[in-house]
Amino acid sequence: MHLLCLFTLCAIYPTPQPEIITADLPLLELLARLLSSLLNADLEVMEQTRGREQAQAKAFSDSLTGVYNRRGWEQLVVGEETRCQQYGNPACIVAIDLDGLKQVNDTQGHAEGDALIQRAGQAIR
Repeated sequence: MHLLCLFTLCAIYPTPQPEIITADLPLLELLARLLSSLLNADLEVMEQTRGREQAQAKAFSDSLTGVYNRRGWEQLVVGEETRCQQYGNPACIVAIDLDGLKQVNDTQGHAEGDALIQRAGQAIR
């Protein structure tokens, strides 16, 4: 994605300037193009960073529930383990199993099973 940055540089000097100042116009135009290029490059870097962050968030979360998937969970656990060791805080992991999910899927369909998983995800969040 290319971003276009348009702007106007306006300077007002209170006293009249000599006509010779127009000789500096090519330099001012060059500086304006350079500034525009720098701003566009900075905006592109910000967009790329935002895109990477969004891709990483998608890669680490379950699309159905929005909670961490295995990859996200493993990254979170490593970070928490490091933090707990650093500060000497205790921690525990709670595992949750949805009893009867297979039965819901078999008798009421996978859409109902997905709805049950989504409600469990909301409760966990």
